Amino acid sequence: TGVPTYQYADTDMDGYGDPKEYIGPLCPVDGYILDNTDCNDQNEEIHPGATDVCGDNVDNNCDGVIDGGCRVLDYLDFSLS
Repeated sequence: TGVPTYQYADTDMDGYGDPKEYIGPLCPVDGYILDNTDCNDQNEEIHPGATDVCGDNVDNNCDGVIDGGCRVLDYLDFSLS
């Protein structure tokens, strides 16, 4: 009837699936979801909608930009040793 629906692995259980690991079309399978927008399915803190953490050199929100929206002053350590 409709277009086949694939299910994507959600290894880190953050509600976002890995676009590179999919099955289908099948009945719902545990550990697989319809969303395929996770850019790191090994870390539940990295997914679309997450907030970028300034200075961690990671694209936390899967927008293709590392530390997007951060300014250098947001993550420099000014502590004196």
